[in-house]
Amino acid sequence: MDWKVVVSVFVPAVVAIAGWFVANRISARKDLATRRRELIVSYLVDAYRKLEKSASAVIPEESWAGIESAIADIQLFGSSRQVELAQVFAREISQHQTSLATTLLEELRQSLRRELELAPATGPIIHLRFSRQDSRLER
Repeated sequence: MDWKVVVSVFVPAVVAIAGWFVANRISARKDLATRRRELIVSYLVDAYRKLEKSASAVIPEESWAGIESAIADIQLFGSSRQVELAQVFAREISQHQTSLATTLLEELRQSLRRELELAPATGPIIHLRFSRQDSRLER
């Protein structure tokens, strides 16, 4: 058998197989990174919403489970800074039955906006809450 023929067939086949393997590995890693990013963003957005919903002077009992879940999710998926702020928030709640989530919310907001490639938000976070002042409206 002629070596030139073997080399001319074998080398391109090996290069094609190696190229396919490398491309497949790169694609798999990219897909994994995308899924990981989507999962983390989803959990942190949900945590942000739960904490923001409960941001008031008195935390209603129906918000407790949401806050617990938000703190757990932040400790699992958040950055080191977010985990630290979540732990400070949890300790303050535990010790004083109150805490401000403002710093944690601002950190989450900025981090999520960076991750989603949105412009940085300026200004403080404003919490809009409605309450019934007239007891006749309550049933």
